[in-house]
This record gives sequence, structure tokens and C-alpha cells, in this order.
Amino acid sequence: MKHELEVSDPAAERALAALESQSAFDGIDDPEAQAFLAALATLPGALPPRPPRPELRARILAAVAPPSSSARVLSLSDHPTAERRRDRPQWFFALAAVLALAVVGLGLLNLRLESRLERQEDTIARLSDQTRQSYDADLELANVRQQLDDLNQRFTMITRTAARLYPLHPMPKAEPEPGEQLRGLMYVCSEHQRWYVNLQGLRPAPTGREYHLWFITDEGPVDGRTFEVVAGQPTELRAQTMPARTHGVVVSLESTADRQLPGPAGPIVLKGDQSMQI
Repeated sequence: MKHELEVSDPAAERALAALESQSAFDGIDDPEAQAFLAALATLPGALPPRPPRPELRARILAAVAPPSSSARVLSLSDHPTAERRRDRPQWFFALAAVLALAVVGLGLLNLRLESRLERQEDTIARLSDQTRQSYDADLELANVRQQLDDLNQRFTMITRTAARLYPLHPMPKAEPEPGEQLRGLMYVCSEHQRWYVNLQGLRPAPTGREYHLWFITDEGPVDGRTFEVVAGQPTELRAQTMPARTHGVVVSLESTADRQLPGPAGPIVLKGDQSMQI
């Protein structure tokens, strides 16, 4: 849209002439012309819009920033994040490197400790196995020594001069273990103190019953002891003393409720009242 203005004032004519030559802001020194241009600027649409000249753009950019900044190309370093990274102090990067080395060192130390722990566990397991084997060997050796001691005592008692032997015979109602023969022997030392009894073919005592060994003396029966029977195994009894003037031995099956019996009250299983010198 073009505006036609009729101006008779000399100052206004000079201002319009400057606008026509596109040099309104280059060299208008006349105050009246400048005032006229300011008055025109307050009128909307009074003047047609004109694009600024390239020289004016360059002058404005030069006034805002240094010439080197206007030609700077935005790069990765101009990013705000990069600026923040560049502004971080040097100790920050040194601390990050130290922490990284510490993490790596802890990982290596953890692997080393795990390897050492596995070796220690293997050593403990090996020592435990050796200890168990040594304990088993000691226990077996103790059992062997006990058996040898028992054999020596039996041999000494049986082979001692003037030893007496009492055969124990089963009673008619006694029931031996299947496939076994019920029998027994008692060896008595010549001093009439030490004794040893070996019983074969006895059944284990039923519930509520137990076996008793009785010594037959001139004053009557004397309860020697109670004992248990294991199926399929011989029963062995021994002691260092026995009642005086013993001339026989009896094995009976008594009730567990009667512990203070003056003599055999239950069925007699084995009896030996005849002796012989060996």
C-alpha cells in the first residue's frame, strides 16, 4: 500500500528525500527532519514497510557481539552440557579415575578372597576326612585291643590249672533260636572267684521279661545279674568274684516287674549243677 503525502515544510521534504534514498538513518543531522521522522514512526501504516539494508544488519550484529563471535560456527563444544563439563574442576576427573581404579581393585580382591576361601574349605574337608579316618582307626584299634584282652582272660581262665567247668543243659520247655542248639558253659577259676559264662542259642527275651543268672550255693540261690540276648549272637558274661561255696548255675526268664526275687520264679531255661576239673 503506497501513501501519498503532500508536504510543504522544508524539514519534512528533506526527511522524505532521505527515506526515498534509503539513507534515513545514515546522516540526518537536521533536528527538524529527525523530529519529523519520529512523528511518522508513531503513525501506524504511515510509511510503507521497507526491508533493512545488508549494511544495517552487519552494523547491528557488530554492535551486539565481537566480529569473531559473529563468524563462529556452533560446534559440539558450544553445547551447554559440554560447557558444564569444561567448567568442572580437574580434581573431579582425578577423583573419578581413583574411584574406577578402586572398583577394579575391589573386584580383583574379591576374586582372590573367593579363591583362597575355596582352598581353605578344601583343606578343612580333607583334614576332617583324615580326622574321621584316624578316629575310626583308633576306635577299631580299641575294639581289637578289647577283644584281645577278653581272649586273654578267657584263655587264662580256661587253661589255669585246677579250673572247674560247669556245662549248662537246656530244660525241656526251653525253646532255642531257630537253627541253633541251646547250650552253655561256665568256667570257674581255681580260686573260686573269677568266672566266665558263654551261652549259645538263646532267643531274645519277650516284652516284659528278662534273663537272670543265678548262682546255686549251700545257702540257696543268689541272683548274679540280668542280661540281654541279641538274636543270632552268643551271650558272654564275666566277673571277678562270685558267691562262696557255689556248686551250680541256673538261667531263668523272669518278669521285669519283679526285681527283688529270692530265687528263680520264672521258667528255667538252662541249668548246670555238675562240674568237672580241667
